[in-house]
Amino acid sequence: MSSKTLFHYTTFEGLKGILEENCFRATDAYTTNDSQEIVHGIDLIKHHLDKSEENKDIKEKVRGFIDHLIGKERPDKLARGVFLTCFSSYDAADVDKDSYHFKSGLLSQWRGYGLKQGYLLKFDSDSLLEGFADENKKDKGDVFRSYGNVAYCNSENFLNNKDNEESFSKIAESIEQFKKNPSGFGESKEMELFRSILSICLHNKHEGFREERECRVTKTIWKNEESVKKHDVFFYEGCGGLVRSYVKILKGKPRKALKEIIVGPSPNKERNKIQIESFLKQIGSEIGPNVKVEISATPFV
Repeated sequence: MSSKTLFHYTTFEGLKGILEENCFRATDAYTTNDSQEIVHGIDLIKHHLDKSEENKDIKEKVRGFIDHLIGKERPDKLARGVFLTCFSSYDAADVDKDSYHFKSGLLSQWRGYGLKQGYLLKFDSDSLLEGFADENKKDKGDVFRSYGNVAYCNSENFLNNKDNEESFSKIAESIEQFKKNPSGFGESKEMELFRSILSICLHNKHEGFREERECRVTKTIWKNEESVKKHDVFFYEGCGGLVRSYVKILKGKPRKALKEIIVGPSPNKERNKIQIESFLKQIGSEIGPNVKVEISATPFV
């Protein structure tokens, strides 16, 4: 049995797309519901750079390098290059599977992702993420994939998180290399620094989102200008006319990893439960026989 259950809240169109295409769509990091996405991580890094004992010139050069790599000076690196899929993560060791939220979902998530009719898909993390990190080896360095739980940090407790501490140590190592060679240190070293920065930016959020218990699966295209077509970046119009982009990830995994579907609050939840059960039968044998469809106990709101 997996040590984690991953929750994914979505609409019927999202559910239908995930199971019919048997993959997830990882969307552009700058079109999430967090206006401080990426920026929060950059601010944490710069805050600790400012507190470091490095001389002012070195700190300014490194700050400039961060802006150059993933800040406003390089919108091509992020506007179409960084993609993520989000889950809520529940570890077997620290969650009561009989708890109300585990069985019926969070009200805030129902409100955010399913005002008409939302669905909660529960996945076995081991099955869903099997082999994902190994795919980094196939792309010859032009793609960076990662997954892991989000840390909800502020500038004071940022380095108390082990992953943040390791990533910031790698940034410090890059600073030392930069001091030895101020004119630059080659693309491979740039990429190492880029990944250390991204690890912090993609896996840290404002503390106001803590109840979401977020786990992220990310894909970043390094050589964006050359790689967008190669990696099949798709575009569509989202809510409010915002043009969004996405890439397909975790291909071939959702159907076999699916454990349960919760039908969220709505006046039609009983009828929709029957329809979802019929839809699963239509998908076929790849959906496990023990996948349950339940109804959230949360009243319609």
